[in-house]
Amino acid sequence: MNPFLKIGIGVGLVVAVVVGALALRNSIYAEGFRAGQNELKASIDARNKEVERLNKQLVTKDQDVIAAKEEDREKIVTIYRTIREQVEPQIVEKPVFRDCRVGAGVMRSLVAAAEGRVPTDPGEPAEAAGGKAAGTGR
Repeated sequence: MNPFLKIGIGVGLVVAVVVGALALRNSIYAEGFRAGQNELKASIDARNKEVERLNKQLVTKDQDVIAAKEEDREKIVTIYRTIREQVEPQIVEKPVFRDCRVGAGVMRSLVAAAEGRVPTDPGEPAEAAGGKAAGTGR
């Protein structure tokens, strides 16, 4: 037998095996792809059915709420009554101090307390302490 013929037959067998393996792989891949698509379609259909069921449930609940509101509106009765009583005015007088002044002795005591000193005698006149009382310069 011719050596080229043997090589040709060997190469042909290798090509046939490779093509068969590729065909087998592609058929398995295609089958898996189709199965995946079918599973995806089934899950989408199941989700759509669930969404439809929930929408119907929501619509029925909305209708129930609307019906309950209508029943409540029918129960509400508006009654207009004329009131024939008069309000008695009550005047409360509260003193309002607008011009409050602090005496010189009190002012010295407050300043001394703020500075942390012991206040001088509050009965001492303002001139003797050398200061003016708050609000006296008006």
